[in-house]
Amino acid sequence: LSFMVLKADTLLVKWILGAEQTGYYSIAASMADYVLLLPVAIGLILFPRLSEIRDVAEKLQRATRATIGTAICLLPLLVASGLAAHYAVKLLFGTAFMPAADAFLWLLPGIFTLGVETVLVQFLNSIGYPPIVLWVWLFSSVTNVALNVYVIPRQGIVGASAVSSVTYTLTLAFIIAIVRFRWYKPASLFEGSHA
Repeated sequence: LSFMVLKADTLLVKWILGAEQTGYYSIAASMADYVLLLPVAIGLILFPRLSEIRDVAEKLQRATRATIGTAICLLPLLVASGLAAHYAVKLLFGTAFMPAADAFLWLLPGIFTLGVETVLVQFLNSIGYPPIVLWVWLFSSVTNVALNVYVIPRQGIVGASAVSSVTYTLTLAFIIAIVRFRWYKPASLFEGSHA
């Protein structure tokens, strides 16, 4: 389901708009993938560290610190990427591919929220991947496809990027809500759990 959320937009662009627009969009998506290497690497390192911690409060504390750190690192990276997008596309692919830069700019908010979610969800993975996360991804998948089918014919690849950003942000909001309402407790309760 997460793969569907991440890749359905490209398939729908191909189906609705054809190969040329898919080429532009795939460049924007590839640029997004490169930026996402940082949070993916952090998540890969974080998961085994969280898995070896038995205390849930300590897991959550470490995951929260890693998530905040990731968000802080991503912001300047995304700002720099956004400022350099048009120049980089023109330099690497030529002016004919400039639509990819605009699509990438609309992906930036989604790259941020997906990057943060990639790290935060490691907390849920480390406690056994609660079934509710499956429902989050199912909802995100259906929403992503439905919005793309409506938006892509009207807004093209920029619309596909905007839909991805909205979908990734919704997914992060649900993951935060799950963690917040199920596992977060005030610091005083965390302290009591070590006694």
